[in-house]
Order: sequence, then structure tokens, then C-alpha cells
Amino acid sequence: MGKPFSQELKKIEDTYTWARKVQVTPLLQSVKEKNVWVIGSGGSSSACELLTLLQFHHGGIGIPLTPLELQYKKNAVNQQSTAVFISASGKNTDILFAFDTFIQRDPERVVNICFKPDSPLKKNADNYSVAETIEFEIPSGKDGFLATNSLIAYFTLLPRLYGLESQSF
Repeated sequence: MGKPFSQELKKIEDTYTWARKVQVTPLLQSVKEKNVWVIGSGGSSSACELLTLLQFHHGGIGIPLTPLELQYKKNAVNQQSTAVFISASGKNTDILFAFDTFIQRDPERVVNICFKPDSPLKKNADNYSVAETIEFEIPSGKDGFLATNSLIAYFTLLPRLYGLESQSF
């Protein structure tokens, strides 16, 4: 049986407080001002949509895709392509396969944002000079079926990675 939803709800305030205070390194200018592929699945899809809006706010374009959609559009990825992968655990096979698909196309830059330190996604990225992983250890731990606390954290942290605080976005 999964984690009871009532337990996840009790952690929301702590997650929000943590996400407002945790130290962040601003996302690279080379990502913010570009046209980027924003890839995630499940609960992370909502965070991908937010990152797309942040890209527009900074003069770039974000194209949100699921890993499956990337498979259909992979021929459009080239040496000028940049991607941001969003994954709470960094271990789901779909996100790992999407990362491998993207990196094989010889892109310019790949940034992963993950809530699990030393995830399989980070370990894959460490093998490529064009890839980096921004990782956090979310205090609420792994979400249950619904991505409740990870989405609260993403929606608080992503604007901060773009130099915005959530109340000014």
C-alpha cells in the first residue's frame, strides 16, 4: 500500500517553507535565454508547464514534452538544442530513456532538476560535459501516488531558479 495522502497533506507547509529558504543556484543564462525542450512526465508535467512560462518571461521559448512525445520529435533535436529534464526521483525508466535519447542527438546543453541526490539521472548526466544536474533533497521524502509535495516544491523553487521569488511571479 502507498503512502497515505493525509500524511502528504500534513507536510505541505514544511515543504513550502523549505522551498522558500533552501539555497538555490540560478539557472544558467545559457538556458534562460534559449529555446529549450522541457521534459517530464506524470506530476512533473505541471512543473514543465511552469518552466515553459518562465522561459517566456525571460525571452526564451519552452517546449514542454513528455518522454513519449520526445520520441516522436527526436529528429528535431540537434547541436543547438538545449533541454531541461524535471524529475522528482530521477529514476523512472521513461525519464532515463528520454535523457539517453536527447543526449545521443549531441545537444548543446542539458540541465536536470531533481529532488533525489545522486539519482540515476544525475549519474547518467555526470558522463557528459554538456549535462549538469541541479539537485535538492526534499524534506518530505518520496511522494505517494500524487506528486503533492514535490509539486509544491517545484512551483516554489523554479521561479527562484529564474531569479524570481514566488510572490513576485
